[in-house]
Amino acid sequence: MSTMTVKDATGTTITIEKPLAPNRAAAALSRPVVLSNEDKLAIDALATQATAVEILAKIIAAPSTEAKQDAGNTSLSSIDSKMSTLAGYVDGLEALSSALNGYVDGLETLVTSSNTKLDTIHSDLGTTLAGLITTLNGYVDQLEGYTDGLETLVTSSNTKLDTIHTDLATTLGGFVDGLETLVTSSNTKLDTIHTDLGTTLTNLITTLNGYVDQLEGYTDGLEGALGISSGSAVITDANGTIQQYLRGLVTQWIAGTLVVGAGNNHIGQVGGITPITRPTITVQATPDYSDGDSIGPLITLSNFARVAAGSGIITRFAMRTKLSGGILVQTFLHIFDSNPSSTTFTDNGALTLNSADYSKILKTIAIASSDWVAPKGVSPWYTCEVIGRSGLVEYLEYSLASGRDLYFAWEADGTINFAATDDVAAVIAQIQD
Repeated sequence: MSTMTVKDATGTTITIEKPLAPNRAAAALSRPVVLSNEDKLAIDALATQATAVEILAKIIAAPSTEAKQDAGNTSLSSIDSKMSTLAGYVDGLEALSSALNGYVDGLETLVTSSNTKLDTIHSDLGTTLAGLITTLNGYVDQLEGYTDGLETLVTSSNTKLDTIHTDLATTLGGFVDGLETLVTSSNTKLDTIHTDLGTTLTNLITTLNGYVDQLEGYTDGLEGALGISSGSAVITDANGTIQQYLRGLVTQWIAGTLVVGAGNNHIGQVGGITPITRPTITVQATPDYSDGDSIGPLITLSNFARVAAGSGIITRFAMRTKLSGGILVQTFLHIFDSNPSSTTFTDNGALTLNSADYSKILKTIAIASSDWVAPKGVSPWYTCEVIGRSGLVEYLEYSLASGRDLYFAWEADGTINFAATDDVAAVIAQIQD
């Protein structure tokens, strides 16, 4: 075999076999060429690239034998024949499309041009439709009138209307039977019935409108008597609406000032209520209280009476102290049936009653040091029953000139040394009128 000299990748001259002449026999006898390491690495790198892989994947392998090539040629011939057939179909469709375009052009010309027959048909159809719409509008107007009258009749509650409704139902039943026969033909009786029925319904509507006007008048009168919700309360003998009178009653009821007739009448409540009051009395631990000092401030028994200017009976008034042995000096309890507002009451300060408050004293009760009773059991309280069955006073009636509050003050008649601010308490019971 012939040889030839070539240079390898390093530039060194080497001897290799000459390539054979190209033909199938030579291809079968040829041997593979050995690649250098560098060339092999370059080809491997190209094979790993995504672009090369995608390109190779899309390449269709050529047939490896002549037989397969011939089969491929046969397939191509078959495809070519079918493509020719499809081309014929396309040519036919194009011819059909051209013909249809001609028809469309003709119709467009006919529609947009002036044509005697089409114009006549259009004019006659418009006239006919206009006449039908006018006739239908007339029927609609009549039906609306009948409907309005019937709706008014149906929604009213009235003896006369009920009678009319019954009679009208009977009459209409007869009319309907006759109308069913007459409707299909042209008859002067039908026209007469239509006229009479229209007159009758008009008269009925006029009568009903009169009833509606009367009801509106009655409603306006009632609204005026009842009054609006924003009307002010009337609590005196003055003109007002029912709503104002009711608001006045509720206002007085809530305030506890409602009085019906002469005297103190109980509304929603009975007499003989026996509430118990426990007022808070705070004293000073230091300094000591002296003769004439006020023991605590003026105490207000709020809402003591059941109603304003109310009355009742104090059945118990117990004073208590945690001082050992009780209060060891005499004291005075002053009870007022009106606020002694002209006098200044200062805890642990000298008490001087203003002359303007003299008349407000309901009762003054002296409490001696010997009136205090030792506690029983675990009770911490030394007690003096100032008012009660076994007390210094059996009971005390009161009748307030105004308001519902009672007042009392406690006066020292010697030195008192309290140990804590809560060393004093009181319990009061009563029967309210």
